[in-house]
Amino acid sequence: IFMKKIFVLLFLLMSAIGAGAQDEVLKVLSYNLLNYPNPGNPNDFRADTLKKIIDYYKPDLFLMQELKSSSGLTLLLNSVFNTDGTDYYEQGSWEPQHSNPGSNHKLQQNLIYNSQKLGLIYEGFLWTSVRDINIFKFFFKDPDLDLHQDTTYLYAVAWHLKSSQGTDNESLRLQMAQILENFLDTIPMGSNVIVGGDYNLYTSSESAYQLLLDGNNTVTLADPVNTPGNWHNNSSFRYVHTQSTRTNPINGDGAGGGMDDRFDFVLVSENMMNQGNDVYVIEDTYQPLGNNGNCFNDRIIDCYSNAVPYSVLYALYQMSDHVPVKLELGVNYPDFDGIEEHVNNYKTEFTYRDEMIIFSVPEFKGKLSYRLMDISGKILLNGTVFNTIPVTRSMAGFNPGIYFLVFDDPAVRPVKFLKY
Repeated sequence: IFMKKIFVLLFLLMSAIGAGAQDEVLKVLSYNLLNYPNPGNPNDFRADTLKKIIDYYKPDLFLMQELKSSSGLTLLLNSVFNTDGTDYYEQGSWEPQHSNPGSNHKLQQNLIYNSQKLGLIYEGFLWTSVRDINIFKFFFKDPDLDLHQDTTYLYAVAWHLKSSQGTDNESLRLQMAQILENFLDTIPMGSNVIVGGDYNLYTSSESAYQLLLDGNNTVTLADPVNTPGNWHNNSSFRYVHTQSTRTNPINGDGAGGGMDDRFDFVLVSENMMNQGNDVYVIEDTYQPLGNNGNCFNDRIIDCYSNAVPYSVLYALYQMSDHVPVKLELGVNYPDFDGIEEHVNNYKTEFTYRDEMIIFSVPEFKGKLSYRLMDISGKILLNGTVFNTIPVTRSMAGFNPGIYFLVFDDPAVRPVKFLKY
């Protein structure tokens, strides 16, 4: 009977769908920072320049390409994001470029995120012949997560494909896309995924782009603005161009020629184009920041009738030869009010730290049996708890993942938690 109660409870926790939703908005920005910080320029003060852009848009998730050092990443965190009383931004762990170790021009990707909205539970990288592909997995910090126990996840990929035209470079971009697809084949179908970066694509007919959007993939990606065609030096696509902000390089760095290429993208898993998905792209929020469609072959600061303040346009001009791509994600949090009436009468006091779980049920009078289970339902620990007397159990050696602490009385609130 006890085991039957456990699996019924797990089923309710994992499968029930409430009638309402608590919405969250996650602002995303993906940006090629152009050799930041420039090792050939000890007076690279572009953190101050980037701060003008970040203060204007205030992203919750900032994907970066062309990072040159760990110190540069930390400088951005502390001098751009966590300033003026803000202290809740965190960075991904720095990884030097592992791929193509013989390269003399190593560039890396990473991110900075709002830890009030997101929790990072996984980070890693994929090897390629060009440069690493950086993978991150987040959970959303739903304020009611302890009530309904249904966690919402987001995979974020930051990458930088091989540059330049020519069949050899197109082949290398295709190889990188295949490596990413191989990874996406290992995650559950229906996962929420965003892939931000410098794609260096010139046309939608290129094999790498076609592979990413192939409907036969386990996770099919979608282009939120859906503008197929030849993007290179084509005024028909001036609204989606992201490079170059300059007609001539600045301080000998970056491309010139004006805005005439769509190199920067944020693709999303196809399910996120559905407004009813738990995480979805909010309509009309995808845009190259600062490009109002009047910049074709011009400097970004020459765009007229621009809704972005000139101080931000000038910062975009000085910061990089790319403009960032922005979009907003809506998040539908579950609501389990009906279930809460039945299973949450007694609150479980619970903490997890230093590989230990500590819990008690102070309002319950008497003895309770408990089970610690993994996502498959396998019992890993069991025992008895007496109301106010805390139980301490070690999880040393347990794999990272989702675990459930459940009790033999359905009136006692179960606990679902993540072991990092």
